[in-house]
Amino acid sequence: MRIIVTGHRPPRLCGGYVVGGVPWQRTPESGRVVEFFRKSLENIFVARLQQTKAGEFMVPLVAASGMAQGADQLFCSICLSLGIPYEAFVPHPAFASQWPTDAQIEFQRLVSSASRVRYTADAWYRGIETDRDRELVDWANQESALVLAAWDGGPDGGTYATLRRAGKRSIEVWSINPRTGDVSRHHGGPRQQDLIVAEVLHTVEKT
Repeated sequence: MRIIVTGHRPPRLCGGYVVGGVPWQRTPESGRVVEFFRKSLENIFVARLQQTKAGEFMVPLVAASGMAQGADQLFCSICLSLGIPYEAFVPHPAFASQWPTDAQIEFQRLVSSASRVRYTADAWYRGIETDRDRELVDWANQESALVLAAWDGGPDGGTYATLRRAGKRSIEVWSINPRTGDVSRHHGGPRQQDLIVAEVLHTVEKT
């Protein structure tokens, strides 16, 4: 099973890189996203373990992220804490070179911890991150797939475009609104073969 993440960067996720003197990673909005990602991944793992004990074959679980600040990096941190391997889809080698020093250090920590690093281009060009997002969805679509999203519901931006692209491929989507904490499910249709999805989402919504 392949799980990818999409979501907003700090300005749209929580209002900025520093909000009221608090780094974006420690805002209430980021906290909601972290909890959603953690519970989703934990419950998926438990449900799949139960499948294995019941004698069913369990396809290996692997995740992937576009490595931007915001939801992408929060997701990677949770994967690391749970021991879930993830692949880093980085737009180009100098992607984080203009970020503040502390942000570059965190980026390098997460990239170096990835099971595989894919540079989707050699250098920057207009639309490079859109192409990176397209590659993420195409990668996920090769197997039973799920998208975890931190999306405020707005019909614009890269997160919305990625969710539309996933929908066209009948990939299951679970999303949380960082501002309200509302969780929603976007059905994947007949392409989604992993029957644990409905059970796990129900558990996430209840917790």
